[in-house]
Amino acid sequence: MFTIRKKIKLPILFELFIFIGIVELLFHFILKNMGFEAFQMYPYLRLFNILFSFLFLVKKGLFSFKKISTINLKYTQENMLILFWLVATIICFFIGIFNRNSVLYLLTDSIYIFYGYFLYRTFCNDSALQDQLNTELNKRQDLKFAVTILIISVVCFALRLVFPNFLLVFTIVYSLHLFNKKEYVLSLLLTVPFWFQILATNRSMLMTVGFILFFRVFQNKFTTKSISYFFYIVAFFGILGYFFLDDLFYFLYDILPPNADFKLRMYQLYSILNGSFDWNSPSFLSLKQRFDEADLVIEYWLSNPINFIFGGGMGATIEGYAFEDASVISSAILGTSKIHNIHFLPIAFIFRYGVLGIIIFFQLMRITFKYILVIMTTKPSMYTTIMIFQFCWILYSMPSASFLWPNPMFWILIAYLSNTKMKQHA
Repeated sequence: MFTIRKKIKLPILFELFIFIGIVELLFHFILKNMGFEAFQMYPYLRLFNILFSFLFLVKKGLFSFKKISTINLKYTQENMLILFWLVATIICFFIGIFNRNSVLYLLTDSIYIFYGYFLYRTFCNDSALQDQLNTELNKRQDLKFAVTILIISVVCFALRLVFPNFLLVFTIVYSLHLFNKKEYVLSLLLTVPFWFQILATNRSMLMTVGFILFFRVFQNKFTTKSISYFFYIVAFFGILGYFFLDDLFYFLYDILPPNADFKLRMYQLYSILNGSFDWNSPSFLSLKQRFDEADLVIEYWLSNPINFIFGGGMGATIEGYAFEDASVISSAILGTSKIHNIHFLPIAFIFRYGVLGIIIFFQLMRITFKYILVIMTTKPSMYTTIMIFQFCWILYSMPSASFLWPNPMFWILIAYLSNTKMKQHA
């Protein structure tokens, strides 16, 4: 007799990660062939992610007006953050109208947060989804996820597409989770997307990978002994770097391809550590851009009391005629006179929300430090894995703020973490 194997099904969280990743790659391929450059695509890709993640939820029967209208006022740091963020967005939406900000940016800025709130409420008020997120994948599910990611990464490599940032961060974080489960082969497979694009990786991803390695060493080892061990390691590498920084740098620099982005990141880091960097050098153009943006935002923020309290509102823009970074100018949909993207996360909050933005940012940092403490004192599990992803995604967004709130998974997982804390204190 023939036996029919039951189809392997992944939890909603993993299905949604993969689905949004494929949607982003599909439209990346389409836009690339239409002549769009990488930075020009991001606004469109984010809107496609919102649209198709919503369709995904509708198809799965997860959309419900009752869920999003049920407001839970129980105290958790995540819940207070989301409620305050929503109220600040409503206030600054009207500030944006008062300031006659671009209608396009006014709507997109607001849609990101309102949709994020919708996702947060949906997943906060669905106990079945919460149970799925708490369940460990079995070996066959882990294999299916790893093989799917491997296929996607090979397609990206073959078509010269950029592997979706949020999916790459989650993949590396889940690779650590599989390593902790002693599934070493699958863990190694999940690092393939990173190795495929390491030469073109950015600063945010390098910082993220560095912290994931940090968690690998110190997760669930937050004791006096481990803290001492950590400082011994830092001291050792500090001394090693002091004596051998030049030799190590030139060795790696010479073997890397001439046009590799990773080579530029190395040079920037080396120059900063060596104290020999020149802000006017083309090699530091992207870093200088971020500080130029910050100077303009702070000047605007302090220009009058309304700006100080509420910022420029949703859809606020700055003039970019003095900017030299072509990637920033080319990605401005409305042209050089209306630069919308502010790179540094705290500066982006100040620009749109003023003092309200500073409160949002500090609430976010409070949550982030809480995540670190839990990760360092708790045995590895899906709960800590999701915390690591949230921490890494916030970290990833620090020098690239526009990645944080348009990502649907950020809102979904912050709902999971908020609900888990509620249950623990029920």
